[in-house]
Amino acid sequence: MRLLKPTPRMQPDEWGADNRVYPPSSGHPGQRDPKLTPYGIPFGRAVASGKYSRAVGVFGAQMGKTDTCLDIIGERLDTSPVPMIYLGPSEEFNKTQFEPRLMTLLDESESLASKVARGKRMTKTLKRIAGVTLRLAHGGSSTALKSDPAAIGIADEVDELLGNIGNRGNPLVLLEARGFTYADFVLIEVSTPSVGAVDTEIDEATGLEFWSPAPPEDLDSTIWRHWQEGTRHHWAWPCPHCREFFIPRFKTLWWPEGATPAEARREARLICPRCEQKIDPSHKARMNAAGVAIAPGQRIECGEVVGDEPDNNTYSIWASGLASPFVEWGKRAEDYLKQKITGDQDEIQTAINQLKQLGVTTGTTATTYSPADDVTREQMALFLDRLLKKATPGPGGNQEFVSGNSGAKEIKSLDEDHNFTDLLTGTDSTILMESLAALKSLFNLGVVTATTGTT
Repeated sequence: MRLLKPTPRMQPDEWGADNRVYPPSSGHPGQRDPKLTPYGIPFGRAVASGKYSRAVGVFGAQMGKTDTCLDIIGERLDTSPVPMIYLGPSEEFNKTQFEPRLMTLLDESESLASKVARGKRMTKTLKRIAGVTLRLAHGGSSTALKSDPAAIGIADEVDELLGNIGNRGNPLVLLEARGFTYADFVLIEVSTPSVGAVDTEIDEATGLEFWSPAPPEDLDSTIWRHWQEGTRHHWAWPCPHCREFFIPRFKTLWWPEGATPAEARREARLICPRCEQKIDPSHKARMNAAGVAIAPGQRIECGEVVGDEPDNNTYSIWASGLASPFVEWGKRAEDYLKQKITGDQDEIQTAINQLKQLGVTTGTTATTYSPADDVTREQMALFLDRLLKKATPGPGGNQEFVSGNSGAKEIKSLDEDHNFTDLLTGTDSTILMESLAALKSLFNLGVVTATTGTT
């Protein structure tokens, strides 16, 4: 009987570099190079350190987060095997996206391949490696999360996952419960965050711009809520011009004013917030190579992070999509402008149809709407006034008869007083009588204010 001898423990990125090879069909064929996505290295090492019970990685699309998770899985199964549960966003994702990549991992590593139980003992959702199980579960079913214990739980695309569960309960809670029998259980969460807006703050000691913690109740994104509960590491770069570190974010992306999407793709650069110099895309690889993961309260000296790690059981890191080696800065700018121009056509058409049916606007001609045109304050006052005529007043609202003392009612103000001096009447009027009435009503309802003291 041949005994399976564990490989000595390694850092996940080092194990991946030694044991994984990408096929010729991949975008980067050959030996895996974790330094291509260096922001994943501190995340994997935090998981392997044993210091944290939770690790949260917030990464955009096409940033290599799945490869980082596969390094973590491979290293642990090869060197110190423990049962694991992978929780994907859907059954379809597990079958078509993750399971094939998992099998590639199990096959490409020589030492790991010899430890895999093949044949009938292997299914699409259950793998046995070195005497332990790796189960694939998904947010659409809680069955797999109520059986096997696990020392490592991995939740992939958390925000999408939680959007697929319906009324079946929180799968993250069920996944975490699988680790109660393991003192060193670690829950790994990775995801692209769902849409939302968060403020930033400047650290006075370092000049770095960090994301500010937001009230949890204001956040729609679960992964972001969990991220800000942790150490809040940010991926920072050195500027190739001034050598000062900064945290890349979308607002540092520059393209010429008025550029078309195609022009923006060709001309996009980054603007260093320290020296305000433009940074050419050719510097990205070197900036990534010199990048560091830094948390609020720490500082950078001679390219190294100095200061104590935050006292927290959750390690969390965010890296901007601008750091991805797989997506050009120009592509980010092009996609943004295209979305800004086109929006979601179905939603836009529905909104226009509803405004037309409510009588809020009828368009610029009988057959055109002109969605890209600017809207004047006069036009916006008309839109609001017409919408109020269709609305039910809320607390403190003012509903009056359209005319006289009976009949239909609308939200308006009968008060004719206002302090505007540029709303002329009679032959001198530059606006429609309907606009004049709308502006007076909205002024007295407190909906509009003056641009100056009297205009």
